[in-house]
Amino acid sequence: MESRAAAPRTRPATVRPDAAPRLSDVAIAALLRYGAAGIINPMVMILREADSLGLTGKQADSVATLNRWYMVQLNAIWSPVSSYYVSHPSPSEETSASIVFRRAPRTSMDLLIGLVPDITGLLTADQRSKLSPRIAAYLDSRNLAAIGAGQTSAPTGVFHPDGGPYGRGGARGGGRRGGL
Repeated sequence: MESRAAAPRTRPATVRPDAAPRLSDVAIAALLRYGAAGIINPMVMILREADSLGLTGKQADSVATLNRWYMVQLNAIWSPVSSYYVSHPSPSEETSASIVFRRAPRTSMDLLIGLVPDITGLLTADQRSKLSPRIAAYLDSRNLAAIGAGQTSAPTGVFHPDGGPYGRGGARGGGRRGGL
């Protein structure tokens, strides 16, 4: 299978309302605790399940390359947001900056939506059928668009709902049940 990791596709055009919801206090806490590493990332999940999925070395390298590109982009999106909330720990009013930062979840999920064909294209049909329901949900463009637009009931939004990038009790000190 030829690697498709070198050139991620551009994101598809999506129609969503211009008014993005405010980041929840839970999402802000997740951002401040985990940074961009706490954002939904099915590539990390796939790499963690590489053995059970039967990924080849070339597939794993390609997924890791896509993951690296995604993480660099996420850091560019979320670093200014994080800096803002560090310097404004309890913003009591809407500022132009906080309004601009509302676009960060949508932009993040649009990046991931653009990568979905590349990610799924790296996997065989058998490997795709072995994906856990959670990973499969994070490779569903409609689901990602809803998450990015804040159209889900999850207070964490684009952040992992189970306590950060490594789940409960994970490698980076773990999280708490139900988020932060």
